[in-house]
Amino acid sequence: MKKHFVNIKRIIIPLVFIVLSGIIAIYILLFSPPRFLMKYSVVARQYITENILQSENLNTSTFGYKTIVDTDKYTILKRSYKSEKIVATYENVVALLNSDTGNDELTIYPNYNVTLFKYKIMFNESNFPGLMKGSKISHCMILPFMRNVNGKALESSWRLVVVTDKGQVYHNFPARYTKYDGYEVAGDIVLFEESAVWDLPGRLYPSSNEDCDSTERYYPGLPKETYNYYPKLNTDSSYVDLYRNGGFGKKTTVIQNGRKAEVSRFYFPLRESQSNSFYFMSGYETDSKMTLVGTYRSNTDTAVRTVIFASDDGGRNWYCKYEFGDLGEYEFQQGVDKGWGTNFGNSINSTIMRDDYKALSFSLTKRNVISPLAKDKEPDNLFGWGRNIDIVSITKEKTAVITTKAKHNLTTGNIIAIQSNSGYKKDSWYWMLNDSISEKTAGDGLLFKVDVIDDYTFRLYEYVSSPDNNITCRHIHHINRVKDGWIIGTGEVYPNGWILYMQMKEADTFTEKHASDEFKIIRLNSSERSVQRTLGLILNDDKDPTIIYASDHDLLMRDEVKMPEGRTQTFERSSTGIFKGTLNNIDDISTFKVIYEAKEPAFFFKKLGNALVFSGQRGEFAVSFDGGDTWYQEQLDSPLIYYYGHSFSYYVLSDYIIKFK
Repeated sequence: MKKHFVNIKRIIIPLVFIVLSGIIAIYILLFSPPRFLMKYSVVARQYITENILQSENLNTSTFGYKTIVDTDKYTILKRSYKSEKIVATYENVVALLNSDTGNDELTIYPNYNVTLFKYKIMFNESNFPGLMKGSKISHCMILPFMRNVNGKALESSWRLVVVTDKGQVYHNFPARYTKYDGYEVAGDIVLFEESAVWDLPGRLYPSSNEDCDSTERYYPGLPKETYNYYPKLNTDSSYVDLYRNGGFGKKTTVIQNGRKAEVSRFYFPLRESQSNSFYFMSGYETDSKMTLVGTYRSNTDTAVRTVIFASDDGGRNWYCKYEFGDLGEYEFQQGVDKGWGTNFGNSINSTIMRDDYKALSFSLTKRNVISPLAKDKEPDNLFGWGRNIDIVSITKEKTAVITTKAKHNLTTGNIIAIQSNSGYKKDSWYWMLNDSISEKTAGDGLLFKVDVIDDYTFRLYEYVSSPDNNITCRHIHHINRVKDGWIIGTGEVYPNGWILYMQMKEADTFTEKHASDEFKIIRLNSSERSVQRTLGLILNDDKDPTIIYASDHDLLMRDEVKMPEGRTQTFERSSTGIFKGTLNNIDDISTFKVIYEAKEPAFFFKKLGNALVFSGQRGEFAVSFDGGDTWYQEQLDSPLIYYYGHSFSYYVLSDYIIKFK
């Protein structure tokens, strides 16, 4: 017996050693191979994770989620508040964030069913080159895209995109060539490069240099850090080309109106969380052809540019496709003495002016926005300009103070243009002038905002929103994918509540479409009584296009209900709920029928797979599998706010996972 036991040991011990050696060898091959094996390790790892180990069953308990609702149609799981939280997912890739230690740490699972294979990345300047001090992670996205591997062939790929609270954007799997991405190299999954964000054609980046580049505007008097470029310019003497892809310059080329046009880097007026144009809520839609992100940051608190960004390369390059304007006067304006509701950029520091301002050299005029109306849905003129008021003095101090000859009749937050008076001779103040304004444009685009002191004086601030757009909003509520584009909805009501359709007919996988291309963007609503303040909207492609939307507002004006004959008193119903109607009636909310009587204003409404999913602001949950004819209801502990992506049949939203059966 003893002899047999010895023989078994002789067999088992070498066998265990061989198995362990094999596991170690595979791990080294996949994750830490010698340089000459790197290309093969990428292929091997991709094959294993996408074929051998691929499964649609997410091991949710591993990531701290427990089932709280289980029906024959869907399961809802809730996070058990582990330190790590799922913040992005796509197919079988999952990214988790741990912020409990005070230092953000990311964990990437290339395949969520193989938890042995994971990568931990500390969020610091060593791993994220060029990171601003004190930065935290704001959002993460896993974006599918078609990687150009050799200048011709495209391969299905993904990137983890990390957005910081200061508006920097990073992506892993850096490009390996200047003109295309090239094949990935082993270890690229944990190597992060700062992404480039490009502005609209015609928008110029501020410069403190009078002899500036063609995509820059001479704009002295801003804080020194405002003029910095992120990521660092590839022409900077301290630039290091870590991945030999050439980096990014001040400008790039896009096609606009059939012609090539130069665009500058996107300008962030303030580098703080509240001014982060990449902060989103329901304004996020991924697709292997194009991903869109829309700004959810209120301009009632501080300066923020409210825009729609698009990327077709997994978040390496982002292009601003649309920017909303600024009304300058808001009904929801509160606490003006604290700067709320003003959308102020930086104060204008006039201490650097070489000359003293010469009295009456300039005058100012107030800009008024002409919004569409039910009786004039496409106004010929976009702006009205007030009477010219002479400027007596402009002080030289950290925040310039302007005194006018007559009462200016301005209120805090108003928008002005400054123009030259007859006989003005050019001096160091000339950069403030905008002499080409009209009823259709903001001239050269240079406008200012005012902080009123009294009837004759005010402080001067930077204007940051689109100067040429008469369509204004507070922030973007949602972006919903439809078969041939996207529907974008804004917060607040008329004249700040708008719905846009951004078209992309090329919806198939094989037709290339680039984020730098020009897109048709059409405003759908026009009137005070239109569908507005939506938190999700679906546009069907039927004969009379059907609209289904969820409202986040309970006080939109609706028709009074029909009472029994002989009654004189009546009432109107709340505007919460999910509504159904047609596109041709979008300007008359009374024509829309309630198909789900929600008790709470909406926080989320999106088509996930074949299901319409609704969440109220306190956790009311509803789902429909037949286009809104029937609904299944639950009451959750907290609402679904942030959409983190999908993993086959799983959808991750805030602290929940929803699985459809």
